[in-house]
Amino acid sequence: MPLRSARGLLLVASVGLAASSCKRQAEPEAATPAAEVAPSGPPKGDAMTYVSGAKHGGATQEAAPAGDDAQGDDAAPTEAKADEPALVELAAKITTAEEARRLAEDAAGEALGVSAESRISPALTPTWPPTDLTLIYLAYPMAPIEGTMKVKVGKPVEIRVNLEDGAVATKRLKPSSVVKTLDLKRESSAVRQNLATAEQALVNVLLRKRSVARSFRLLDGYREWFNENLEFMTDFSHRYGKAMRFFKDPSPSAEMP
Repeated sequence: MPLRSARGLLLVASVGLAASSCKRQAEPEAATPAAEVAPSGPPKGDAMTYVSGAKHGGATQEAAPAGDDAQGDDAAPTEAKADEPALVELAAKITTAEEARRLAEDAAGEALGVSAESRISPALTPTWPPTDLTLIYLAYPMAPIEGTMKVKVGKPVEIRVNLEDGAVATKRLKPSSVVKTLDLKRESSAVRQNLATAEQALVNVLLRKRSVARSFRLLDGYREWFNENLEFMTDFSHRYGKAMRFFKDPSPSAEMP
């Protein structure tokens, strides 16, 4: 073979080996694309973002600002304040239902005897709309019936507490045609608490601190107590029909908005 031809074949073989070597070195680098490298953490722009309802437009859920709805039943929304009637608060010596009930309990003890067992009604009014700042309570004397879990109910005493000056007056009433005997039972703490709230709401309405229109939920404790004591509710209705219609379904009026 001529020397030039041998040199040519040797050059071709060298080029081929070099090409094969370059290809083998390039292939490992292409096996792991940069796009497949796992990120170290979430993008900063997506942090602390919660998307709710992606199927309905993908709206971003944000915390609702604190407003009137978070203030509870005792706070009136801003819109309602515009419709709130202008109330002029009345001056009174007794401003809480707790004070009024304490006076009624003391009067019941004097009228019936300190040692006598009795049941005292919720704070009511003699009529509705009220003609003055008077609350009434009925105290029912009770005597146990031997051998039973019942008590005999005697003539009730009406107790009037005037919120304006704190005066208290008592009067014996005729026996009830409905409340004659009662089974001994205890009221739930929830009923008692709701009634206390309702009695204070009534005092606030009488003193024009709050309108009837804004007191529906608070006054509902009366209806709850009546549902637990249907005999008393019936007796109250016989004695104070106009007032009881209000307590069963409190409604604002021109006299008591």
